[in-house]
Amino acid sequence: MRVLGTHSNISWLPKPNKIKEVLSSTLPPIEEITTVFGLVTYQKKILVANLYRDWDLPGGHREEGESLEDTLAREIEEETSIRIKNPTLIGYQQMELFAPKPERYRYPYPISYQLHYHAEICEIKQFSEDEETFGRDFFCYEEIAKLPNLQLRLNLVRHVFSQFT
Repeated sequence: MRVLGTHSNISWLPKPNKIKEVLSSTLPPIEEITTVFGLVTYQKKILVANLYRDWDLPGGHREEGESLEDTLAREIEEETSIRIKNPTLIGYQQMELFAPKPERYRYPYPISYQLHYHAEICEIKQFSEDEETFGRDFFCYEEIAKLPNLQLRLNLVRHVFSQFT
């Protein structure tokens, strides 16, 4: 486990807070994991989806009975029409809240995790836009570094580019 970077008082989390980008092949406590994201490499680029939240890594929340890898595969296919293979945990974002738990806060408190897996492409299917996803593309690091939604995980993205592209 190696901390790659930290960020404080992120606007979309209750404040005060801190996010750590952690390089690790070991899962954090399963009950504290909220989401999984894929860093899917192809031709020296990474898959990015144009989602309702703008350009971001494909991923999402686990459904009842799913493994983390099944969640990753399902979310990537739902959002990008791409099937993956060989998912490998590369790290996570550890989110920690320091204020009292907000009344309607639905995530583990005070610490929760967003996992990040590297995966390869198994199949690229025809893409069709839907109410959640408006497009997909493969971006180089310089393009990803400009995306607002990826600023808090650029260290994890940089690691994937250095290891897998």
